[in-house]
Amino acid sequence: MTWRSRARPSGAARTSADDVGPVRVLQVFGAMNRGGAELRTLDVMRRLDRREVGLEFVALSGQAGVLDDEIRRLGSTVHYCRLDAGFPLAFARLVRARRAAVVHAHVFLTSAVVLAAARLGGARRRIAHFRSTTDGMPDTVRRRTYRAVMRRMMDRVATDLVGVSAGALAGGWSPRWADDPRCQVIYNGVDVDAYAASGAGASIRAELGLPADAAVAVHLARFDPVKHHPFTAEVLAATPGLHVAFVGLGGADRERATRARLAALGCAERAHFVGERTDVARWLAGADVSLLPSTIEGLPGVVLESLAAGTPVIANDLSGAREIAARVPGVTIVDVARGPAAWADAVRRALGSGPTARAALRAALADSVFTLEHATAAHRALWLAGATA
Repeated sequence: MTWRSRARPSGAARTSADDVGPVRVLQVFGAMNRGGAELRTLDVMRRLDRREVGLEFVALSGQAGVLDDEIRRLGSTVHYCRLDAGFPLAFARLVRARRAAVVHAHVFLTSAVVLAAARLGGARRRIAHFRSTTDGMPDTVRRRTYRAVMRRMMDRVATDLVGVSAGALAGGWSPRWADDPRCQVIYNGVDVDAYAASGAGASIRAELGLPADAAVAVHLARFDPVKHHPFTAEVLAATPGLHVAFVGLGGADRERATRARLAALGCAERAHFVGERTDVARWLAGADVSLLPSTIEGLPGVVLESLAAGTPVIANDLSGAREIAARVPGVTIVDVARGPAAWADAVRRALGSGPTARAALRAALADSVFTLEHATAAHRALWLAGATA
């Protein structure tokens, strides 16, 4: 891949010609698929004044994603820049060609490589965004060495270190992150109004072929080991009368394993696999309770989305879930180590929340730091600082 342009040196002031245009920000992901980080970034993008800040996207896989067309409809661009031996020079050329003042990387510790290339290309603001507490890899000697090397490199090239939660910064960067002036927490936010789905309860039950009064839980997640779908199967088996809607992209092997576990537990007829959906708000608003048994999360977006829909949440004891629960009502923390029976008890207590209680959850979230308005303002300030860094 070859990129041609003239680039000003890193740290140079903007010229008068530059001043009339927006601050250009390259957002770096693996691929633009329907994940929480990608969707939250697009939510912020829709709220920005494009005369001030212009976001473009970079896919390190070199492959198209399901969100690419949506990004183009929003007037932006996806660049495909594969993370291989030629990446540093190719990405530096891209930064120069696009005259990017800011590079914002969302690829955990691999962000160090991205930001080193960004510095080579002249980007003044180089942001590493931690969206999980761990890389999820086995803690081998080789992996520990890799992490140490990447953190050392990141320490040299990052101008800003952002976490979706305090736990994400503690796990991804350092337990002493608060002592580093480059660090800040920017909570993800949701548009509460977008999750007002009138009649959703009747709608999803009709789609599933269930009675209007059927108890329905929702597990919104792609099929990935960290999302812990087999545990939800155990909870379903421990909660007679409950139905569970599995909403999310199905990984063939993992979905088959979950189906096999449901069959072995004798509750397959109460499990409903509805696949990846664009009407997530309807499924969350229509459910009685939302389940988050994940083993790894930074700030679980499904918790915020569920509360925006007025749906109570049962969540594993994760730092990000605790941070949400400390600030808004509606989240019951139950460690998965306590087993499916404890979760079944929590589910039964959550069932039957009436309209008043659900409206209160929505109102509390709308009055919290977890709104899209709050997240957009924080990101805007971060990116505009790149114009004068």
